[in-house]
Amino acid sequence: MAASSGFGDVAVTPHELSTLAAMEIYALGGNAIDASIAANAVQGVVAPETCGIGGDLFALVHRPGDAAPATLNASGRAGSGVDPSTLRRSGLTSIPFDHPASVTVPGCVDGWVALLGLFGSMPLAEVLTPAIRYAD
Repeated sequence: MAASSGFGDVAVTPHELSTLAAMEIYALGGNAIDASIAANAVQGVVAPETCGIGGDLFALVHRPGDAAPATLNASGRAGSGVDPSTLRRSGLTSIPFDHPASVTVPGCVDGWVALLGLFGSMPLAEVLTPAIRYAD
């Protein structure tokens, strides 16, 4: 793993460019949420097989002074044509992994928006700047 640290800021990711993106966001005044989203976005560009925007996002955020951590489940929703009664009528009692109904709408990007709205300090466009730069 690549790691960087600075006074009060730290980032650890599976890829050096993702770590650098997080540190760049810290240097611009961003907080840990901003930096983690920037790193996640860059990871999706430079190593999409490890962490891409086509997946889900789960977060546990604890701010100093809060009694308990906040949680976010940004897992994807089932498609509009999938509901339990329809599946039962088709003879399913569970959804096989290789069945079309097992595919969900990715929730990662919606999770970024939710996290930034609740805990972030920078706009999404600014947080995504490193990923956009690497994608070019």
